Amino acid sequence: MIRIPRLKARALAAHVESTSRPAPNRGADQDRFEFQDVPPLQHDSAVGGQLNGVPMLGVVRCDQKASSITAFFAETTFENIFVVDEEQCLRAEIRHHEWRRLLAQGIDDQVLIELLLSPYEEIERMCRTPSRLALKSRFSHLEAKYDDSGNRIVHTEIRVPVNSKLDAHGLIMAGGFGRRLGELTKTTPKPMLDVGGKPIAEHLVDNLVDNGVSDIFMSLFFEGDVVKDHFGDGSCFGADVRYLEETTPLGTAGCLSLLPREIKHPLLVVNGDVITTAQFGRLIEFHNAAGFDITVSVRPFPIQMQFGVVDQVDGLISRIREKPKIIHQINVAIYVLSPSVLEHVPAGKIDMPSLIETLIPLGFRVGAFPLIEDWIDVGTVPELERARAKVQAGYQRHELSVESAKVMVFKDAPQHHKLQVNSPAF
Repeated sequence: MIRIPRLKARALAAHVESTSRPAPNRGADQDRFEFQDVPPLQHDSAVGGQLNGVPMLGVVRCDQKASSITAFFAETTFENIFVVDEEQCLRAEIRHHEWRRLLAQGIDDQVLIELLLSPYEEIERMCRTPSRLALKSRFSHLEAKYDDSGNRIVHTEIRVPVNSKLDAHGLIMAGGFGRRLGELTKTTPKPMLDVGGKPIAEHLVDNLVDNGVSDIFMSLFFEGDVVKDHFGDGSCFGADVRYLEETTPLGTAGCLSLLPREIKHPLLVVNGDVITTAQFGRLIEFHNAAGFDITVSVRPFPIQMQFGVVDQVDGLISRIREKPKIIHQINVAIYVLSPSVLEHVPAGKIDMPSLIETLIPLGFRVGAFPLIEDWIDVGTVPELERARAKVQAGYQRHELSVESAKVMVFKDAPQHHKLQVNSPAF
C-alpha cells in the first residue's frame, strides 16, 4: 500500500483536476506514468490556487501571506508548492526542506510571500549540499504543466513515489510516571491513556509506521507490562516493536544506552505523552538533508510580559517596550539522532537536554526543526482533555483509491495499490 500520512482528505479531493482541462503534456514521462482524472470539487484556499475558477493543488499567488505555504506543508504530504504572479506565471518553486530552514531562521510568515522570495533563494543556495542533493524523498511531488507559451501554469499533477520505506528507527519513551495526572495514572502508564479510542503511544506508533518507519523501540519502567501486553511484538500494528526495560529511572536519554549496537540509521526519539499531527518522516528527511548529528523539534511559545521591558546598550536606554509579548522557541521532545551520537551516551541517568549540551562542545552539529504542525504535551488533566476533544473532532483515516483522484503513478506499481489518506488529528 502506498501511504500518504496525515493528508487532509478534503485537501486532496478539493484540488483534483477537471476532465475538461487540456490534456496532460506527458513528454518524456509518458512511458513511466499513467494518469487518471475526476471532476473538480470545491476549492480550499489553504492549500491551492485557481485558474479561471478551476482549482489547482499546490499553487499560491505571491501576494498572499507566507503562512499559506506553512499551512500547505503542515496539512499535506507534498514536497513542493508553486508561487505564481497574478497572471499565473511561475515566480518560484518552494520546497519543504528549504522552507523549514527559512522558518528556523526566525522569519515572520505573516508577511507577503513576495517579500520572502529573495531570502528563500539564499536558503536554497545554502542548502545545495551533497546530503541535500542525495535525498530521495518518500513524499509526493507536484509537477506543473504549462500552456503553449511555457510560462503560465495550467494544472498540476501528483507524482507518488512507490517506495515508502524510510531507513530509520523509532524510539518511544514510555516509562514515565505521569504523577500530575493523579488517579488516571495510578496503575496505567501515561502513554497508555486513551485518546480518541486508542492509547497515546499507539498514535505515535501509527505515525511512525505511516511514515515508513517500522523498526520501533519502546523504553519501559512504570507498569511496563501494560505497554507490552498491548503492543506485543508490534506485528498487529505493522511494526517490529522491541523493548528497552529500565530497572531504575534513567531520565529522558539514559535509555539510549540500552539500544543494541545494530543501530545504523537515524533514530527518531519522541516522548510517549505527545499528541501531534507532525509527520515524523518530514523530520527524519529534514535531518538527513541538513546533515545534522542531532535535530531538535522546536515551536514558538509566546510569553506576555506584565511590565515594560527596557532595552539598553552600554548603560544607555535604546528602547522601552510596554508589556511586550516575547516569543521563545521551546523544545517539544521530538528528536532525531544520528548513529554516531549513541556512542557518546553515558550509562546511567541523563536527560536529553543535558546530553545535547555535552555534545555541542565536542563538535556535534545540532539543528532546529520548526514544528509547524499541532502538538500537545499530555502532562495534565486539562491537556489530556484538550487532546481528546481535538482528536475526537478531527482524527480519522480515509482510503482514496488511485482511480478516484487525479494522480500520477508508476506503471510498474501493483494495480491494487491505494493511497491511504489520513486527516490531521486536529
